[in-house]
Amino acid sequence: SQSDTVKIGSNGIFKFAGNTMIDIFGVFRVTPPDSFKITAIDTNQKFLGLKFEEFSDNSILKKVIMEYGNSIRLLDCDMTIDSCVIRYNTQNSSFGSGAIALVRSNAVISNNKIFRNRRAAIQSGANIASAPIIEFNHIYENNVDNANVPQINFGQTGTDTIIIKNNVITGGPFPMTGGIAFLAIGTAFVRIEDNVI
Repeated sequence: SQSDTVKIGSNGIFKFAGNTMIDIFGVFRVTPPDSFKITAIDTNQKFLGLKFEEFSDNSILKKVIMEYGNSIRLLDCDMTIDSCVIRYNTQNSSFGSGAIALVRSNAVISNNKIFRNRRAAIQSGANIASAPIIEFNHIYENNVDNANVPQINFGQTGTDTIIIKNNVITGGPFPMTGGIAFLAIGTAFVRIEDNVI
């Protein structure tokens, strides 16, 4: 709830049953010394994922392995996702169509490996203002459906500026996969620099 703070400071594992999720209205901080895995009990029965709501700004996922779910979804949340591995997520479009799906969120997404997810690695809707900082990530071989989908896929940013800097973005074996795309229904302020694509 909004008044709660949950802190995980040790290595460990969460295993989710199919079609389940955690809806976070308070603060959720995962900062293990080595790694903390969030995965499915049965990798054929994907879970929905983690949803961070508007009072979760002070949340952090650090050294987390997120796999075999759908999405890390941020709604009006400016949290930090750092030094994580985000892989093999299948994106149920009703929960989020990117491995990290932003809605009116200006998160810091840094130092992560994001790969082999079903659709985009990081995305926001065309008419939904989000302006995260995306830097020092290795983003590769996403869009395993081989749809017409870029790995970073954004719309408008509102009055803030999205920063995409010092990332390595590689398409891999999926020829329909793009690198970075914007389809803004509204205003987009964008700074893209020092990436290898």
